[in-house]
Amino acid sequence: MILITGGMGFIGLNTAQALLDRGQEVVLGRHRSRHIPDFLAAAIGRTAHEVALDVADPDSIRAALSTYPVDGIVHLAFSAWANAAPRAEWHAYVDGLRHLLDAAAEAGVRRVVFASSVDVYRGWETGPLKEEAPLYPRWDSPIGLFKHAGELLGGYYAQRIGVEFVSLRLAVIYGPLYHSLQNVVGQVCHAIARGERRWRPRQSGAMPAWQRPANDFCYVKDCADGIARAALAPHLAYPVYNIGSGTASTVLDVLHAGQALGLDPDPEWVATLATTGPYADRSLALGRAREDLGYAPRFSLSSGMADYVEWLRHHPE
Repeated sequence: MILITGGMGFIGLNTAQALLDRGQEVVLGRHRSRHIPDFLAAAIGRTAHEVALDVADPDSIRAALSTYPVDGIVHLAFSAWANAAPRAEWHAYVDGLRHLLDAAAEAGVRRVVFASSVDVYRGWETGPLKEEAPLYPRWDSPIGLFKHAGELLGGYYAQRIGVEFVSLRLAVIYGPLYHSLQNVVGQVCHAIARGERRWRPRQSGAMPAWQRPANDFCYVKDCADGIARAALAPHLAYPVYNIGSGTASTVLDVLHAGQALGLDPDPEWVATLATTGPYADRSLALGRAREDLGYAPRFSLSSGMADYVEWLRHHPE
């Protein structure tokens, strides 16, 4: 049985389905919100269980682990904490990880899978980005900073207390149940599903900074498959694995894939994109995941977007 912190998030819910498909029972950690998609509804109360859980509260973690016979944890809980006080950030991300590991050790949990991020590679512009590359965390990237810190502190502390700990550096994820729409793939897919005829990004300016890299956009079903494989693998040779599509796509690539699905982007903006560059390559090297986990992404950018648009047409968000 696998406990998923952040189990009501979009990656958490898709990961739950991937684990259920492998015959596992799951426990969904619920913090601020509850949302059960139709693909999990039949499993709730049978092979998928809910539990109130806040990683900042060690008693809630211990209660969950004493209620269910959990032998593995997938730690996905991570909130933006916009404008949060420094102590609140530290308590949630650093102390919360220690609380989780302490409770895991007490309950005899075999492995904790920690969701890290491609953001830890900031400063690298030539991919594919490899796990063994030296990292340069920046204070202006809270996600990259706390994820890198989590990898190091979590790995060290887990080793000291006898818990196996593995970090997964996740690409830019999109797909069913993705609500924040912070990446361009999500924005484009929602626009197509709504039937918009003319589209341009929400941000102002011809080429906002967040669009400049050629990002590794990974469909959430592939991401969930990689997480499930890492949680269930009998043996892991490395402490860190990349999980993504293994390819780098520019905003122009996203628009071209969108046009095949009926998108009508603003031609002036497309022309600007076509003459803008060079792009940093943010693709993730997948050699470790392929070799150790048998991980192979099934969705290309085009097929992932097509699947997501079809989902949105039947499940308006």
